[in-house]
Amino acid sequence: MKSEHFTRKVMSRAGISLNGNLPWDIQVHDERFFDHIYHSASEGLGDSYVKGYWDSDDLCETLGRFIAIGARRAVRGPITHNMQTTHEEQLRSLEVVDSHYEAKNGLYRNMLDPYMLPPM
Repeated sequence: MKSEHFTRKVMSRAGISLNGNLPWDIQVHDERFFDHIYHSASEGLGDSYVKGYWDSDDLCETLGRFIAIGARRAVRGPITHNMQTTHEEQLRSLEVVDSHYEAKNGLYRNMLDPYMLPPM
C-alpha cells in the first residue's frame, strides 16, 4: 500500500510511530487514515483525527512533532506528483502558496482590529 508506506515514512521523520507505545505515537483505528495523509497533506491529519481514524495519548506532542518537521513540505511529493502539471508549474504553485503564508502584518492590520482579530 503506497499511502501507508508514505505515511510511515513521514511520521518516522517526526519521531512518531504508528501503533507504538510512546504517548505521542499514533494509534491507527481505521486504514483510511493513510489515504487521508497521502492525498490531503496535513489537512488530512486533522480530518482523519476528527473522523476517529486515529488518536494519541499526547495529541499536543503528536501535532507539535508533525509540525516541527515542516509537514507541509514533507507531504509535497505525492501532492505535486498527483497534479497534472509540469515540474516548473508545480514549483511555481508552491511558491505562490508560500508567498500567501508569508504575507506581512501590514496587510492584516488593514483588515483586523488592533489585537489582530476580526472586528466584531
